[in-house]
Amino acid sequence: MSFFDTSTARTLFLDMMRLDGLRQSLDAAVANAMPENTLEDEFTEAVLFVLSIRLNRLTGGAADMTFSARCHITSTRAQWLPKRMAWGGMRRVIDLYCAAFRGEVLHCETAWYNHQSRVDPSAKPERPRTCGRA
Repeated sequence: MSFFDTSTARTLFLDMMRLDGLRQSLDAAVANAMPENTLEDEFTEAVLFVLSIRLNRLTGGAADMTFSARCHITSTRAQWLPKRMAWGGMRRVIDLYCAAFRGEVLHCETAWYNHQSRVDPSAKPERPRTCGRA
């Protein structure tokens, strides 16, 4: 008796092989689309940046601000306390993730500083307490 005695097992195996082939072709497409000497982390950060801006737009934020920057500014400047608390909770989750997995300290505050620098390069916004990677 072999693994392929039932049609269900055969179908499942063939579906897994198709998914694996699809994953490999996507990996190859990404590798071909990136310029030479580009690290996968650089590509990932660019994609996450664009997704963050789109998420911010979807939730009613400014078109050129990242979601992280909006979390910081809304959690510190919103007039309604429950709104500040909700955005502050999201800011803490994002900051915790970035600290644990990316080595960044105060990610949302740094994102706000970077946004201010992009919007008005001549203005000198107050720098975050700790900026960048730990």
